[in-house]
Amino acid sequence: FFILNMIALGGGPSFTGWMIDVFNKNYEEVESIRYAMTVTSLMFIPSVISFLIVARKLRKDWAEAERNNLNLAQNN
Repeated sequence: FFILNMIALGGGPSFTGWMIDVFNKNYEEVESIRYAMTVTSLMFIPSVISFLIVARKLRKDWAEAERNNLNLAQNN
């Protein structure tokens, strides 16, 4: 968990700053910040899609795990 936070907290602001510099070549400062923040926030789309996929399958997986646990408990 610590390493994940170090990567996220170290990489996220650096990536956003780099994107600001990239957009700053073609746009004014405020617009470059706006576009960089938009690109950075688009990184959440795969997370949302993954969450929705897991949310659809989670109830079935929990029920199957409960059945497996009951079978294991009855066999012992």
